Amino acid sequence: MAGMLERLRRLRDQTVGAESERWPDALTVAYQQGLSWLQQIRQEAEVVASRRRRLAVGSGAVLDPDVRAQAQQRDAALATEHRDLLAAADVLRSDLEQLRMQREAILALPDPELADRRAKAVLARWRTEPDRLVQRLGMTDEPGGYVTDDELPTTYEQPPGWRG
Repeated sequence: MAGMLERLRRLRDQTVGAESERWPDALTVAYQQGLSWLQQIRQEAEVVASRRRRLAVGSGAVLDPDVRAQAQQRDAALATEHRDLLAAADVLRSDLEQLRMQREAILALPDPELADRRAKAVLARWRTEPDRLVQRLGMTDEPGGYVTDDELPTTYEQPPGWRG
């Protein structure tokens, strides 16, 4: 979950700029950016799924009930994170479809000034998309005590009862 929040915060910082004088291009860039976000979220979901698979393989032969319980808790946390990532992808996909339809409707408008105003409103709304994703998924705070798989332990302790 913490990885997802961090990813969404980074996405928020990559928003489409309002510098573009040609709003059709800006709407197209926003849509393409959204597709990129969707791909990144799906990739993160796949990383979490692979962690779950590795955990399942690694904990399958563990006999110690405490270690097995910890592995089950970790798996439950990863399952929740995976579910949240998939939910975020679904929400973003829906929002992208809406953005695409809005772009097509704006391009069909005969009045350039009206089209310009609507395009600016759509782009302003799109800039808040990462924040809206976080809010719609109810992810306002990062969980405490989250440790990534990339961090190395400071000591290498063996589980109780281990004989080497």
